[in-house]
Amino acid sequence: MREILIRHWEHYPRMEAQDLVKLIYQSEFGGGHLIRDPGESLRRLQAEYEAREWGAAEAQNGALAASGSDGWKYVEPAGGGMCRIKLAALDLGLEAETLNRMFVRSAEEVKGSVSGMRAGLRELLNLCGAEISLDRETVRAYIRAYEAKEYPAVSHSSAYREAYHPAYRIVNAMYGRFLPLFVRIDRLLGEAGGRTVNIAVDGMSGSGKSTLAKLLTGLYGCNVFHMDDFFLQPFQRVPERFREPGGNVDYERFKTQVIDCLDSPQGVEYQVYDCCAQRLSKTVRAPRRTFNVIEGSYSQHPYFGNCYDLRVFLEVGEDEQRERIRRRNGEFMLRRFEEEWIPMENAYFKACNIRENSQMVLTNRDQML
Repeated sequence: MREILIRHWEHYPRMEAQDLVKLIYQSEFGGGHLIRDPGESLRRLQAEYEAREWGAAEAQNGALAASGSDGWKYVEPAGGGMCRIKLAALDLGLEAETLNRMFVRSAEEVKGSVSGMRAGLRELLNLCGAEISLDRETVRAYIRAYEAKEYPAVSHSSAYREAYHPAYRIVNAMYGRFLPLFVRIDRLLGEAGGRTVNIAVDGMSGSGKSTLAKLLTGLYGCNVFHMDDFFLQPFQRVPERFREPGGNVDYERFKTQVIDCLDSPQGVEYQVYDCCAQRLSKTVRAPRRTFNVIEGSYSQHPYFGNCYDLRVFLEVGEDEQRERIRRRNGEFMLRRFEEEWIPMENAYFKACNIRENSQMVLTNRDQML
């Protein structure tokens, strides 16, 4: 929380104690206190956007220029796995309904604690009179009065509102990380006119493909089809197949049973390959939907042709990749990834120019604090 408080102070030097306390509260508890009815929440968001003043505020105060952080124009970190997405993102093409769903879902999922809130307040007090040029005793008095009220939600100060015209929603930081993608998707859906929109989420092991697919399902109610359901069956595992870039997946069956059926009125039906039992197992049935996500390494296999409206590639640094796989799969499976699966993925990425042919490339450096 220390770095977040310092960065906000540097970015918004007219902050007062209650603005910093509000930031700590949001990092711990999100914005759930504001949501009683999602429909009303959407109407408030739309009304706030229509009354927008942020363009004038930025020009007048030069906040972005002073901070040297243009990345805060649409998203700013709030700590605790949360971020603020500014309503200015709607100028880019993000739909108000999408931002409101982010807000509502984040409020449902956030879990904070009074002990966490107290820790943040202690950090703030330690910074005052040093990195944050507010009088420590004045802030201490404010915190004591605030604690006596049992840690309620607070509003921005009048000084902050007049200087910066804040207009944002507090959401899970993952939504901030992938904001450019959500904007792109909303534009595609708006232009589709009911036509099926299909996107591929390819990329390195441990880069967050499944996490992103889960976010998309929650936000849009789309179909998600996983390439991991289509690993090779025993009779297909021959040396020639493994030497083929992208050959470590049953792309023929995937195309026939998924890709070719995405626009079918009957929907999609296929059997999942069970790696432990080494056979086809449960049957998956998905209705026709106007938005489909194909998730997993090899989702952009050339065999599928030009079937996507958007190609996304996720990447991660090698050290971070290794650590994520170790946490997720354990030490033994990490060795298998390093010796078998990652080299095959990399050969496919290189031979098929997967990263180069993707319209969007997102990396782990985009993670919010």
